[in-house]
Amino acid sequence: MGIKRGTLEVGSIFRGSVVISKVYRGTTVIYELADGTFLELIEDITVAGSAVTSVQFTGFTATKEDTLVLVSELLTDAGHGFQLMVNNNLTASNYYYQYLFGDGTGVSGSRGNFGYYIFGSSPSDFSIANIKLTNDGYFTVQSDTTRASGSSLKLMDNYVSSTFTMSDITQLDIVAGGANKIFVGSKFQLYKVVA
Repeated sequence: MGIKRGTLEVGSIFRGSVVISKVYRGTTVIYELADGTFLELIEDITVAGSAVTSVQFTGFTATKEDTLVLVSELLTDAGHGFQLMVNNNLTASNYYYQYLFGDGTGVSGSRGNFGYYIFGSSPSDFSIANIKLTNDGYFTVQSDTTRASGSSLKLMDNYVSSTFTMSDITQLDIVAGGANKIFVGSKFQLYKVVA
């Protein structure tokens, strides 16, 4: 399928954050950030071999008490949205997104009936997304994305919500808006906040 599951480079967990330590709980890797947050690495995926249309995380359970963090270093070409979908519900109309976009000359926004956590991507996007279930069971995502586009830095804040409820999260799918638009070298790390 062209996906390599590998070892995370410690220095690249978060841009602007400093990793204080890396420890193990059994065989589980726990990272401590400078702000005192502890993150358990669930899975680290690097796209290898050939471009793909989707990337999937499974083999975990997150409840309403949990917070997940998804770090995405996305390589693609311009003009594609990327949806974050939950528990194998891959129907776009079962999600809503809203975003604010700033490029140094103005601010714009939009909303729609998709699960876009990265919208209108450029060749290189870096995103940190916080994932939660609300108290009444809706899947929500808040993501901050920086976009590299020549000499102009672009910033985007996205919010996603499901139209359906659930009791836990057991699967996440990142789905490209076009076939094979997640290019080789794209990296995704999923964490659970543990303290």
